Amino acid sequence: MLQPPNPKLIIKDDNPLLREISEPVTEFDDGLSGLIQDMLVTMISNKGIGLSAIQIGVKQRVILAYHEKTIYCMINPEFIRKLNRETVEREGCLSIPGVGRQVSRPAKCELKWQDPDGNHHQGNFSGMLARILQHEIDHLDGILITDKPYL
Repeated sequence: MLQPPNPKLIIKDDNPLLREISEPVTEFDDGLSGLIQDMLVTMISNKGIGLSAIQIGVKQRVILAYHEKTIYCMINPEFIRKLNRETVEREGCLSIPGVGRQVSRPAKCELKWQDPDGNHHQGNFSGMLARILQHEIDHLDGILITDKPYL
């Protein structure tokens, strides 16, 4: 009988890997499927609403976001544009346990990304989901909430 995967260890903010820029995904194969499964189990086990691959030590441009009972999986996400109007909300991070920070982010963003099969998508996001996606994409670029201006 197959055993469900165990959650992976989430690396913490003192790990230099979190400061590196993640590499684009080029292989849409079983390895990617396994990574996504590992990320999903890890995010849920840690009661997170988002996770990037770099947070479990994998330097690939893969993020998950959980919002309103839907899980979003984005491969190679890129901003097309961000709305100028910003909102300030408190954010936490699984890689910085116990630290919350008021962070200003655009209220809306437009992204393009690929799904786990390599199909291309584009969409507009707002509110909390836009915030989660921006937070996770920051991780892919080596940026943490503690790098944001203190508000």
